[in-house]
Amino acid sequence: MKKCVVLLLLLLGTGFSNIYAPNKIEQETPQALYEKHEKQRKEDIKQQQINLFLLKLGKLESNNNWQIYNKYGYMGEWQLGEAALRTLGYHDITFKEFKKNPNIFPPDLQKEAVIKLMDFNEKRIDKYFSDYIGKSINGVEITKEGLLAAAHLGGLGSVRKYLYSNGKVNKRDAYKTSIEDYIKHFEE
Repeated sequence: MKKCVVLLLLLLGTGFSNIYAPNKIEQETPQALYEKHEKQRKEDIKQQQINLFLLKLGKLESNNNWQIYNKYGYMGEWQLGEAALRTLGYHDITFKEFKKNPNIFPPDLQKEAVIKLMDFNEKRIDKYFSDYIGKSINGVEITKEGLLAAAHLGGLGSVRKYLYSNGKVNKRDAYKTSIEDYIKHFEE
């Protein structure tokens, strides 16, 4: 009978240590609890900032309409193009198919893709343009959010030209929206 109980305990994964110390509970120190709470609070704040950024960017791009597309081949809430989607690994989503059926690129997948794009751009901004953050060009404060938005609008090359020329080269998209316009929208 004892062999059966021991075998049953081992199969259930409890092992012998729980037989001899069943009430052993590890307590976290107040400092560890505080650090855990602070880490979670910072993660929550960062997620809120990301969501607000995406909401604002989506408003500028499409009035937050995930099913919209334009005549230039950009689609969804954040007006993503096929080239960006391919770079991010979304090879099956094409403008032609999206026009027929926007459900091939639903809101959750669009958000995943735009976050990947923002991560991709943020790494390059941190590496090449971080010295510009906090400075002003043409009276517009340069923020990381502004650079991310501008890179979304015109690409990192257009952001580079804008920054390196001290605002003299200010590329515009087909709708006449400039790199500086997007940086300005995200000054705060």
